[in-house]
Amino acid sequence: MTMVLGQEVHITRANIYKVLSHLYYQPVKETRELLHQLREIMMQYNLSLIGQVEEMTKDFQANEDNLIPLQVEHAKLFIGPFDVLASPYSSVYLDGERRVMGDSTEIALHYYREAGLSMDNHFLELPDHISVEFEFMYYLIFKAIENSDPLYDDLQKRFLLSHLGVWIPQFTDRIVERATTTFYKVLGEITNIFINHELQRISEN
Repeated sequence: MTMVLGQEVHITRANIYKVLSHLYYQPVKETRELLHQLREIMMQYNLSLIGQVEEMTKDFQANEDNLIPLQVEHAKLFIGPFDVLASPYSSVYLDGERRVMGDSTEIALHYYREAGLSMDNHFLELPDHISVEFEFMYYLIFKAIENSDPLYDDLQKRFLLSHLGVWIPQFTDRIVERATTTFYKVLGEITNIFINHELQRISEN
């Protein structure tokens, strides 16, 4: 019974990473379903974030007939073309030169290769984008569930402690400080709380 419950917790963790990874792409009509999924997942997880998810949902619904304001906010925060308010790339925070495709990008790629993965040549996003790194955690968690190889648990811990958990606080602080919509402010808050909880979970194991 304990083993089943433990497995369910890890499935929930994986699904949070998966949904959050999609929420960092441009909002579209289907984002409503992602928010519904996030609420359902958070109800299963030991984090008091249902209220925050409902705030995001309410803001999305207020803009659902015209998503342009949220899409403009997304562009200002994560894309540009002018000053990017909260760059979604780890290298901007981990490399002293504050640039994309820095040394930390290669570190992320090293982790992917260690897990037996490679970047598709047709994939348009950089390897250290938050959505890619969250998808990687989703992959590692499910591989750990399916496979008795301790590599996948070890990779989760190392990736969180030495990479993902280091830059996410700075990234989410920028979102919370610079976003003008409730949707993105709360997304930053939820992301930060979840990653902090992940780091605490590792420290207790």
